[in-house]
Amino acid sequence: MRIAIFHNLPSGGGKRALHELMSRMTQTHEMDVFTLACAEHDFCDVRPFAKQHIVQPIELMPLLGRPWGRFNQLVYAANVLRVGRQQRDIAAQIDAGGYDLAFIHHCRFAQAPAILGYLRTPSVYLCHEPPRVITEPQSYRAQPQPKLLRGWVDKIDPMIRIHYNTVLKLDHRNTRAASLLLANSAYSRESLYHYYRLFAQVCYLGVDAEKFRPLGLPKEDYVLSVGASRQPKGHDAGHSRLGARSTPRAARY
Repeated sequence: MRIAIFHNLPSGGGKRALHELMSRMTQTHEMDVFTLACAEHDFCDVRPFAKQHIVQPIELMPLLGRPWGRFNQLVYAANVLRVGRQQRDIAAQIDAGGYDLAFIHHCRFAQAPAILGYLRTPSVYLCHEPPRVITEPQSYRAQPQPKLLRGWVDKIDPMIRIHYNTVLKLDHRNTRAASLLLANSAYSRESLYHYYRLFAQVCYLGVDAEKFRPLGLPKEDYVLSVGASRQPKGHDAGHSRLGARSTPRAARY
């Protein structure tokens, strides 16, 4: 099959999943990648697996510094719309290319990319999760508690709601435009149904048994915590539990 692949991914698990999928799909399919200049290209580079790697230039609005930082919520919302307009042009390129299908991945600005709403080519959207940064309650330890005045202002700031509502509205609309919705697990499928009221087919990512296998190395007395060293990942919870042990262990990140 001739497959057009679109992504606007940052570095992380979504890009790694795309890399692994393409490394196997290239054995039986011909793939062209369409992406934006604001996406991550070097991490888990997919260019070796693509016949063409087409990067659409885009100029984003820069974030504002103090004392205008609160207006950055409007900048975020404007960039979501700007990225969406660029994806309309990419959709036209894909439709003109006569591809059998378009394999769509997340957008770092709007989760479900706007290209889904513009494509006439059959689309398969691999949705790893809803926009949980907005939709899920944040852990008490996810970020430092704001000062009383700032916390109160955040609750009534209409610009935050404008940004979030823009993302949520577009994410719902774009997800519903996909010809086929894929989830990476049964748990994710349930999450997607709960949030979108759409049925997804499960496409397990699997494990590369050649890379991830026992090496017979001697065990050491430490706990390995995998993931970015950021507060929302919750490494501090594991660290506090280790510190409560009668015999503390080292933690490696």
